[in-house]
Amino acid sequence: MIIRPMIPIWVMAIICGVLLICKRKGVWPYIRQIILILLLFALNLRPQLVSQKSEVRVEKTNAYVVFAVDDTISMLAQDYDGSRTRLYGVNKDCCQIIDAVYGAKFSVITFNNEAQVVSPVTSDGNFAKSTIESIYPLSTYTAQGTNLSLSKDVILKHLKKLREKGDGSICLVFISDGENTNGKKLESFKDVAKYVDCGAVLGYGTEKGGKMYYEEYGYKGDYVKDTSSYPEKDAISKIDEKNLKAVAKDLGVKYYNMNTTSTDKMIEDLTANLTKAEEVTEVEGYKDLYYFIAMPIVLLLIIEMLLLKKKTRQYSK
Repeated sequence: MIIRPMIPIWVMAIICGVLLICKRKGVWPYIRQIILILLLFALNLRPQLVSQKSEVRVEKTNAYVVFAVDDTISMLAQDYDGSRTRLYGVNKDCCQIIDAVYGAKFSVITFNNEAQVVSPVTSDGNFAKSTIESIYPLSTYTAQGTNLSLSKDVILKHLKKLREKGDGSICLVFISDGENTNGKKLESFKDVAKYVDCGAVLGYGTEKGGKMYYEEYGYKGDYVKDTSSYPEKDAISKIDEKNLKAVAKDLGVKYYNMNTTSTDKMIEDLTANLTKAEEVTEVEGYKDLYYFIAMPIVLLLIIEMLLLKKKTRQYSK
């Protein structure tokens, strides 16, 4: 038997104590009062008996889902779904992926001037969501341009460690606008491919491009400027699908332009290749006993009403 109090026990004890202090006249009325208070205290405890155990079968994703996210300033370009930022789209789509792969383990890698694992492997989807939602580019004063190749070594090292664990397939979701603005040639990602069981390259941005509004803590925000022109104009960032498709080809996964592809379609393709496992857990059922206590309470209240009615008639005579 277990108890699940509706009101904290100590609160109910105080209430019952106050009711006992308010003593009724006569021995039998006070005895009935005590019995009623004790029954109310027992009712609040809400006693339950274990009735039976049942099996619950849940399909879990037996995989590591690794998000490699470009968090350079160009990801603030306002050309996603109209005038929203690319990072807004990244947050939305990643959260939907996390919700769709129940039971998976997640980690997050970001790359700008350097690449780093910002979230260790976790099975807590909410933690992974919070990590992705907190991503914001470096200051315009410290940013050194975009280079997709910077992420390769960190991704490779991280996926190697996951492969050594050998307890799940590896899904890599590579996210970027594809821009290489530091003048360096894109390196091949073929070395990474042998550690990738499935995944996708998600591209954000448009050919027309968008302006980038940067807000730094403590300072008023402004649009990023193109310092190569005079007078300076607002910089425009455009998607480079050639680079993104090259990365996808090297990794052996599909490329999706997330401005033209529905998130549901992308997730459907992504999850189709993930390893699934059935998890069986036993759940105990409980049977409430409160109605056995409620019945004598109702009976006592009926008796009190009848006695009160009888007493009222006597006074009226």
